[in-house]
Amino acid sequence: MNPAQILIVLLQTSLKTGCTAVDPGITQNPVQLLKACLFTAFLVLVMPFWATSQPAGDVNPVQRATSTSLSIGDGSNANPVTLTTPPQTSASSQSVPTRIAIISDLNGPYGSLDYDWHVDSTVARIVRMQPDAVILSGDMIAGQDRRLPDDRFPAMWAEFDRRVAEPLRRAGIPFGFTIGNHDGSPFDAFNREREAARAYWKPENTLLEILDTGDFPFYFSYRVNDVFIISWDASSAEISEPTLNWVREQLRSPEAREARYRIMLGHLPLYAAAVGRNRYGEMLRQPDELLEVMTSNNVDMYVSGHHHAYYPGHKRGVDLLQTGALGGGPRPWLRFGAPPQKTWSLLEIPAQADAGVTITTRDAETGDLITSNALPRHLHGLTGFTIRRDNPPAQRWSSGWMTTSSGSAAGMLPNSGVEMRLQDDSLHLDVHIPAEFAASLAGSPLQWRIHTTIAESGQSDTLHAGETIVPHVQPLIYPPRPTFSQVFPVGQFDEDGLRGGVYYLTMFAGAGEQLRATTPIRATARLMPDPNLPPGSIPLRSVNVQTSDSLHTVRWERAIDPDGDGVFYTVRITEGPGSTSIWHTRMAGPNPETTLPVLPRTRSWYLELIPNDESLHGPVTGYWISP
Repeated sequence: MNPAQILIVLLQTSLKTGCTAVDPGITQNPVQLLKACLFTAFLVLVMPFWATSQPAGDVNPVQRATSTSLSIGDGSNANPVTLTTPPQTSASSQSVPTRIAIISDLNGPYGSLDYDWHVDSTVARIVRMQPDAVILSGDMIAGQDRRLPDDRFPAMWAEFDRRVAEPLRRAGIPFGFTIGNHDGSPFDAFNREREAARAYWKPENTLLEILDTGDFPFYFSYRVNDVFIISWDASSAEISEPTLNWVREQLRSPEAREARYRIMLGHLPLYAAAVGRNRYGEMLRQPDELLEVMTSNNVDMYVSGHHHAYYPGHKRGVDLLQTGALGGGPRPWLRFGAPPQKTWSLLEIPAQADAGVTITTRDAETGDLITSNALPRHLHGLTGFTIRRDNPPAQRWSSGWMTTSSGSAAGMLPNSGVEMRLQDDSLHLDVHIPAEFAASLAGSPLQWRIHTTIAESGQSDTLHAGETIVPHVQPLIYPPRPTFSQVFPVGQFDEDGLRGGVYYLTMFAGAGEQLRATTPIRATARLMPDPNLPPGSIPLRSVNVQTSDSLHTVRWERAIDPDGDGVFYTVRITEGPGSTSIWHTRMAGPNPETTLPVLPRTRSWYLELIPNDESLHGPVTGYWISP
């Protein structure tokens, strides 16, 4: 409120109870009484016009109650008045969403006092936006190095304060955070860093409405408008039992239960997102159990960092937002092929409980929006999968077959495939066995499995069988029936897994044989939701074999599936259609271009574009490459 508006409120208060309401003793002094009444008349006649003519400025539409001290009278006869202005409660202000900016992983090399320009630029942009709060999912400084001298840690925190925390504090923006492995790892070898973090952080400097200090700054709870947030210590893969007990208590508190939205903030994610991070120790241990703690206590979102790859995931009713990095080392997504990006996000939570929450994410370098359709439909790592949060429910799934020989793809088999549909709370499976595959069985029993598939540790393009969902042995004596069917209770499958296309059906020969990548006779199909089947053959724009002595450049037309998602590809070089001799395979992701190593020019080669990230679904487009 500007000064004129404050005086008008004073006037309105005075008029309701008469001029004597300002001071009961004022009637003993006729001069003071006359002054007060004349001053009141001036406010009634003049001040409303002045007040309405003043510019409102850049005001937060959700106002807090304020108190202003004024005096009426002069000298020793002045009478102090405390005026409390109630918060505005208009319909427009009640409908304004809570906006929370989210950043992560700001640090540079070990011990560095510097930050990339993306950090400064993003902080400046956030200050201009004036969100309700900022939360940072860890790695604010560049610690976790035992060789650093003692004075380096306070120096790094001082530079972080100068470049990040102080600009936000000066702008009056509350700042939530979680400790990352480079800020204060819980292992004994990094006790110095832990103590330096404790010395730097003070609750009052965050400008947060802290509800429970817990073991500040390692775990604590706070509120941003009607959003309840827990920061827990996920700076290593192990969540300690005291921390977990404290989290349960907080989530059952009245503040949490009555909140419009509940967020948990930690550094390590539940599941893998990025190349080079898909290994034990880089994700939280027992992620499914931790997710159950969240789902059973109505947590809406878990925000994490560490993997340096933005991904708006979802699983079992909880949004799993993996925040991209602003500092050094952005990483590509698992089995996707697209180049990494530095990103930051804005979370908007409407006041109405039935309205949807939106996540807007931008490239920190270009400012461009990151659309969810440019990201993988699901990510599957060592400890489990997540699906993209906008994946719609599906009713039907289907796939073509791709056979493998000693673990290498050997070509798509035509006129066959797998179909699955949801009907009467059951999943109906129809398997159409290709004659080529049946002939190779030579009278052996046929086994098949429905299973998940995961990327091996540290790899972006190597698969092995994951969790077996449905084991089954189908006796098959040659010549076989061309089709067999099966019905399953829908409860055997994870609904999110069906939405994300994380299930596969693999057939293989031999009684008692285990499903593995080296099984000689096997055929695999990915059960993809029908809305996300890729289109037909993709035109190849060019195969440039003259680019350099060591690389070929391959380009093709970008393709979009009926759901609007980019179709991503594996590029494969063989000796010919259906050949089991694979010269080279490379994940291309959604980018319509890739490079391949130089090919011997003693013969022609066959180039195949295989849709979808696992190379196990969709029509293959093939081209001969002549030297």
